[in-house]
Amino acid sequence: MKLYTNIRKWRWILLGLAVVIVLASLWYTNLLVSKIKLEEERKVRIWAEAIERRVGLVNYTDDYFEKLKRVERERVRLWTEAIRQKSTVVTYTNDFFEKISNEERKRVELWAEANRIVSKADTGQELSFYLQILAGNTTIPIVITDEEGNIRTAANVDFDPAKVKKLSGALKKEFSGFAPIVSDNFGLINVIYYRESKLYTELRTMLDELTESFISDIVANAASVPVLVTDTSRTKVITSGNIDTSLLSQSNLPGLIAGMEQENPPIAITLGGRTPSLVFYENSRFYNTLKEIIDNHVQKFLEEVVSDASAIPVIITDSTRSKVVAFGGGVSAAEFDTPDKLQALVKNMTSHNPPIEINLPVQGKRFILYEDSFLLTQIRYYPVIQFLIIGLFIFAIYILLNLTRRSEQDQVWAGMAREAAHQLGTPISSLMAWIELLRSGVTSAETTVEITKDIDRLEAIAERFSKIGSTPELQQECLYDVVCESVDYMRVRTSRKITYTLYAEEQLRSILIPLNKNLFQWVIENLLRNAVDAMGTEGVIAISLMDGGKNILIDVEDTGKGIPKSKLKIVFTPGYTTKKRGWGLGLSLSDRIIRKYHKGKIFVKSSIPDRGTTFRIVLAK
Repeated sequence: MKLYTNIRKWRWILLGLAVVIVLASLWYTNLLVSKIKLEEERKVRIWAEAIERRVGLVNYTDDYFEKLKRVERERVRLWTEAIRQKSTVVTYTNDFFEKISNEERKRVELWAEANRIVSKADTGQELSFYLQILAGNTTIPIVITDEEGNIRTAANVDFDPAKVKKLSGALKKEFSGFAPIVSDNFGLINVIYYRESKLYTELRTMLDELTESFISDIVANAASVPVLVTDTSRTKVITSGNIDTSLLSQSNLPGLIAGMEQENPPIAITLGGRTPSLVFYENSRFYNTLKEIIDNHVQKFLEEVVSDASAIPVIITDSTRSKVVAFGGGVSAAEFDTPDKLQALVKNMTSHNPPIEINLPVQGKRFILYEDSFLLTQIRYYPVIQFLIIGLFIFAIYILLNLTRRSEQDQVWAGMAREAAHQLGTPISSLMAWIELLRSGVTSAETTVEITKDIDRLEAIAERFSKIGSTPELQQECLYDVVCESVDYMRVRTSRKITYTLYAEEQLRSILIPLNKNLFQWVIENLLRNAVDAMGTEGVIAISLMDGGKNILIDVEDTGKGIPKSKLKIVFTPGYTTKKRGWGLGLSLSDRIIRKYHKGKIFVKSSIPDRGTTFRIVLAK
């Protein structure tokens, strides 16, 4: 049977499968590593280019916006200087008009006193001075009424006192700019109302026009900057520039002011004799156009970076992580189309890798969130999968080896039984032949001797099997005599056409070495029996004992059919046999007896097909 040979083949097959799995694993790992290396190199290159573009863009943008800031700062400085100079002029003008107002009031009071004196003067009293004062008022509009507001007289007014009998309504409001002067003309109460002189009014009008022109010039010089000047209540538009007039209506004005104030804080100024005013302004159209261009460029840059990182699921969010600016790497818009989904996606990506914070020109702070790529996920779980495969493989090997071990045990027991039968076969056959001779009446001294040998052989065989598995006892034996006994026993029990020769060097014929005679003769008989089987019915078996220095060399040579070269290393393996009914235990037991019990060696010295085989045994002296 070829069971043990088949088991060995299966072991080689399993070993081959293990090698294939390991090589495949190494190949796949190397493939993944190569892919990752190429992928990482590509990512590094892409991100390096993106950073270069980013740095170039930022540098250019920062330089340009720095120039814009300097220009705006210079314009603000000029505005401030103009406002300061205008405030100085306004302060001087207000002081000047205050002095004129005081002088005109004194003139009115003087005129009232002169009028009182003239009205009550005696005849012949010198009144030319007072009359000159009364006649000298040609610019200040004056209205004299009684306590009820009835007009008694008027001077330098643009209405007819004969037709207008009472100072009331709009006319009274017009003359109420200054506190009236109450004059007691010896019991007659006169209330004197006056207003600015025509010269004073013309001068103020001219200065107001100059102020309005100054404001208009400032607004006009603001180039493309939308400017709006209002009073402090923010309800009255004083002037504007670069703003659609439809936006200046009372319904649209609050929204317009709120939008301007959100971009830039208002500037408080005081112009002319007016109450404080507020200047609102937006970024210039040029600035907004440039900002839009840069925003588009930055957005395109982000989309290119994201699209280039196609293997990595990535999103770019705003500073609050509540809005996705760009996405890629297999991320779809459906994954963040609701706030809840977006928050879940952000939380998931943050748990995998910390967000990368970047600052973009104009757009400000942004966050890059990403997950591990599918390739990295494969690498992460690959060792687990590999471990499971190897575990399953080891488990399968264990099961197979366990079955093999059980099968081997069964076959060993069967082989041992077969070997026992084989060993017993020769002496039993001889005994049966001797019995037939005795029955036929043929007796001789040789018959008795041979029967005794066969009985001794049966006893030796029983002893051999009893010592298998236990440590045998070694005794000093003559090696030459032990070998001779085995040869003599096999010679009379094999074909007469098979010739046995025994050669031993003289010094080895009497040498004693530690042997277990019974087991060692089993080895010699196994070698001789295999030689007989290999030669058939005729041939030559030569046994040689030679001195090998510290060792004794025993060669058993036959002229049989030989052993194939490919089988030389497995002839001592349990189960290997070339016999149709063999169990492959003879040589394996011989190898065990020589190597384990006698601490020697046994091997195939040479084998030539169709010419013979030589086995060598090496024993220590």
